[in-house]
Amino acid sequence: MKNVSLAVPTYFSSKYLNVLLKSIKNSKYIDEVIISDDSADKNEIKKIEKIVTNFQKSNKNINIKIYQNKENFNAFNNKYLAVSKCTNEIVYQIDSDNIASKDIDTTLRDILNSFDEENIYFPAYLRQFFYNYQYYLNQNKNIVNLSSEDKVLDSVIISDSVIFDKKITIDKNIYWILNCGNFIVSKKKYLGVMEEFYNNQDIPLAADALAISYLWLKSNLKIVLKKDFFHYHRKRKDSVSLSLTNEMEESFKYFKEKFKTLSH
Repeated sequence: MKNVSLAVPTYFSSKYLNVLLKSIKNSKYIDEVIISDDSADKNEIKKIEKIVTNFQKSNKNINIKIYQNKENFNAFNNKYLAVSKCTNEIVYQIDSDNIASKDIDTTLRDILNSFDEENIYFPAYLRQFFYNYQYYLNQNKNIVNLSSEDKVLDSVIISDSVIFDKKITIDKNIYWILNCGNFIVSKKKYLGVMEEFYNNQDIPLAADALAISYLWLKSNLKIVLKKDFFHYHRKRKDSVSLSLTNEMEESFKYFKEKFKTLSH
């Protein structure tokens, strides 16, 4: 059985970490968690260390390693670093304020049985929540359905959707796929593809998930939506994406134009 590493980038989000860790504690596949903190804050790292220490008292089967950047690297670079620290070849990258599906092992087993390093595996739907995610566990509320089946997307499909505004999702639009993040991927392939933008000061990387999708497709690789793959997606007013409004708008416009060039 192949093991999976969980790569968790953090940025002043320690208060959400315990719930995320609890969501994967019974996984038979996830045996490692890599936490890469981008706060460069001593108090924040102490909070993370305390949470991890308490968690591992009753969950010794999962190896958790904590790293902290000496300075703020930004979300794209921090995700790159988190994945680079993983020791397993297959990585599930999830944002620290989100929560893994209660059926995550079913998803992992399905993906591992036919894993292809040429694919990056995205959730086919999201369960959004605002405060207490327990309230949404068994309710069909705030669900965003991107696809009801396994769907393979290449650069031509994505480019056409962006240029001609073709709808390929059930709910929302193409950018909900491209900006989704929280993916399962080959560590080696991911690092090789993302290296182009790593520590690149000339690219507007505030929309880091769009940057990841763009580079993957630009490399003639595929995005695969898995119909049973989802996570609980926390909606919060203090998220980094909302606090970087101008930078986010600039980055979004930049990558929207880049997606248009993929099939040309």
